Amino acid sequence: MIEKRWVALGAAALTFVATVGASAPVHVTQPPSMNAPADVYFGRLKMSVVRVRYSIQQLGARLHANPADAPDVLHLLTFTDEAYQQWAQRYPKDSWLSQTGLALGKVYAGIADPAAHARALAAYRICGQVDHHTKFGHDCRIALAQGAPMPAVATAANSPAPATPAASASAVPTPSPVPAPTDSPTPVPSPSPTPAPRKRGLFGL
Repeated sequence: MIEKRWVALGAAALTFVATVGASAPVHVTQPPSMNAPADVYFGRLKMSVVRVRYSIQQLGARLHANPADAPDVLHLLTFTDEAYQQWAQRYPKDSWLSQTGLALGKVYAGIADPAAHARALAAYRICGQVDHHTKFGHDCRIALAQGAPMPAVATAANSPAPATPAASASAVPTPSPVPAPTDSPTPVPSPSPTPAPRKRGLFGL
C-alpha cells in the first residue's frame, strides 16, 4: 500500500513540474550588441554612425574636387571626428570602426595643415587599436608607422622662377644697306623743227 502511495506521489510531482515548466515564460539573457545601433547619436551634431560615414565620404570628395576648400573641409571634419571618437569609446568592438577610421585619416592626411596631420594620426591610432584582424586595421597601423606625411604645398618662395632668355652680347643689329647715289642723266635737247616753206598761191602769196 505504501509503495502505491509513493508511486502516486511521484507521478503527481512529475505532472506538476511538467505543467509549471510549460506555462512559465522562458527568459533568455542576450549579450549586449557590439555594434552601435543606427538610432544612437554622437557628438555635438548628434550624428549617427551612418551619418558619420556619409560625412567623411562627402568631405573627402569635396577636398579632391577643389583643394582650395581645405580650410572649410578641415573645420567641418572636426565635428565628424568628434562623433567618431565618442562612437569608438562607447562601442570599441563595432565592426565599422576600423573602416571608418581609415577613411577619416585619409581625408585628414590630404590636408596640408599640422592640425590635420595630428588628427590623421589619432584616427589611425584608434583604428589600429580596435581592429587586429581585418585589412582596415592593418592599413591603419601601417599608415601610423609611416607618420601620415602631409602633401607638399607649392608656394612663391619654393617655386622655380620662370626661365628668361639670356640677352646675347654679340647680337648687334645689322644696318640696312644704303644704295649708292647714281648720277642723274643729263637731258638732251631735242632739235627744233624747221618750218616747212609755204606754197605759193595763184597770185604768188
